[in-house]
Amino acid sequence: MAYKLFSLSEEGGIIINKLVILAIPSFKKLLQRDRSHNKVESFKELAYIYHVTDYFSSPNKNGYSPKETKKYAIMKSGLDADYREDDVVKQCIKDYQDEQQNIAYDTIQELLQTFRLTRGLVSKIRMSLEMQLVQPEVTIDVANDILNKIGFIIDASKKIPVITKDLKKAVTELELEKEDLDADTIRGTKELVPMSADPRRDF
Repeated sequence: MAYKLFSLSEEGGIIINKLVILAIPSFKKLLQRDRSHNKVESFKELAYIYHVTDYFSSPNKNGYSPKETKKYAIMKSGLDADYREDDVVKQCIKDYQDEQQNIAYDTIQELLQTFRLTRGLVSKIRMSLEMQLVQPEVTIDVANDILNKIGFIIDASKKIPVITKDLKKAVTELELEKEDLDADTIRGTKELVPMSADPRRDF
């Protein structure tokens, strides 16, 4: 298994594995095209790629839609609000997806995104109830419809915590599995590959 390409530190900065990243043409191009002294823009784009692509970034662990994920990634990485991915960044994202490819991760991600739709469903039902209740009169049919909707929400309120717990457990188990695999990879090498780099020196 390959080393993790990069992640975020507790302070929100980029931690990269420079040896692996420089071995991937798209990432090497991303870094080398930034001629600035501190590589600030390329590191913002790396942060963006992390949030969009990494299985364990906050948006992906919480089942954000692609649109929500990109909006979050732009905000967190400090890129301009109207930022758009160019061909180099798109290739980096594809290469990072290929690097991580794992059927279990993919399935969990799909489940999280699907489960996140529950919020929208509950919200629409609530708005529908509010619209029905503002009417001056309520017929028996409408009353039954309202009760059915309320019953659905009550039933969902019992199921959602259980599903949430199960999904969190699945994500945690995958994270632990990945940590074990990364540790095995490190133990199998003669020396630890540096996991960070000063962009002013190394690129």
